[in-house]
Amino acid sequence: MTPPLMTKYILEQVLPQQDLGLLVIVCLCTVIVPIIGSAVILVETYLMRFALYIGGQGRADLFNGIQHQSLSWMQRQRSGDLITRTLDDSEEIIAFWTVKYGGCYGLLSQSRSVL
Repeated sequence: MTPPLMTKYILEQVLPQQDLGLLVIVCLCTVIVPIIGSAVILVETYLMRFALYIGGQGRADLFNGIQHQSLSWMQRQRSGDLITRTLDDSEEIIAFWTVKYGGCYGLLSQSRSVL
């Protein structure tokens, strides 16, 4: 959205003033702003993939820990509680990185919308 606004600004403000310095600055901003926006998208994608990886690893570790418990321990626990707790804990790890809790992913998403 920024390049069309910058082009409008060039046509309506900069060119009538015939200010070459301002024209160069606005043209550079027209090129740099989308590059910065793309870089933010790349970082955002990397962080989301990282969060999903950590959540998946946590879930696998929790299930692995449950599987290695003794039979008497398994009989004392309610299976629904174990599964619910395991899934909820791993989802909380992933949710930390999303907009729901304002983690890094949410901050990057908001900064990208400003650009």
